[in-house]
Amino acid sequence: MTTPILTVRTATRNRAHRVPRLAASVQGQDIAPDLAEWLVVDDGSTDDTRACLLDISMQESSVPLRHIFVEPGGKHRALNAGF
Repeated sequence: MTTPILTVRTATRNRAHRVPRLAASVQGQDIAPDLAEWLVVDDGSTDDTRACLLDISMQESSVPLRHIFVEPGGKHRALNAGF
């Protein structure tokens, strides 16, 4: 994979029910393969968010998913971890 020119950064916590719809939206964008990535920072979710992200990251996509799992600390810390 080449270095992406666009990173879509998302901070999340306990949003397993929303991740598939968001993934479909990100992956549905009209962008050349390998020019973008989707970075999700999971701020200590206690639901199925982690499993959902792992499943999505294993799927083939023109906008690949990278994920980081951090200890709960709030949205601002999750976004900072994404930087």
